Amino acid sequence: MNSAHSRGTNHSPQSGPSWIVGPVRVVALIVVLPFRLAYELLKAIGRAFGWVGDLLYRWLLAPIGRFFAAIGRAVYRYVLTPIGHVLDLLLLQPFLWLMRGVGLVLGWLLTLLIVIPATFLWRYVLRPPWLALVWAGRVVGEAIAWAWGWTARGLAWTGRVFIVIPARALWRYLLAPTGRAIAWVLRPFTITVRAAWRTLRQAGRDIRAFFRFS
Repeated sequence: MNSAHSRGTNHSPQSGPSWIVGPVRVVALIVVLPFRLAYELLKAIGRAFGWVGDLLYRWLLAPIGRFFAAIGRAVYRYVLTPIGHVLDLLLLQPFLWLMRGVGLVLGWLLTLLIVIPATFLWRYVLRPPWLALVWAGRVVGEAIAWAWGWTARGLAWTGRVFIVIPARALWRYLLAPTGRAIAWVLRPFTITVRAAWRTLRQAGRDIRAFFRFS
């Protein structure tokens, strides 16, 4: 029993038959192990490059960058800024003063040569005839309106006196009485004609009825 127990403790249990487990382990060693070694090698190389890059940035690139930044600030402060002030004082300010003077001179010349003559021309040459034409047009318009009003009133009065009143009088005192007199004279004849017409019409109805039932 002790020998059996010792044999059981010396050999680890297998997950399958030995004729399958053995080839699988060989394939794992041949395929997986090289990839694992390559991965570890690349990771080590990456760490090395990171360490070298950190050292390169810390002890070379950063000092060079700070050095050039300090040089740039010094050049800007002690070279470019004074040159800019000198150029502003010697070129820009005189140019601006010259432009202001030219603008003032041009404005004065424009006022003297265009604005003042145009104002004088309008105020003392063009405006009085224009106002006179406006006043004359207004007067003529008012005169035409006044004349047209009186003409319309005269035409209305003439039409009323010579047309409306005579026509009304002719109708009231001649045509209406004459018409009534004619109607009164012709009334018996009209009554006779109407009675004869009714008699003839009734006779016609009787004749048609006679021939219809015969």
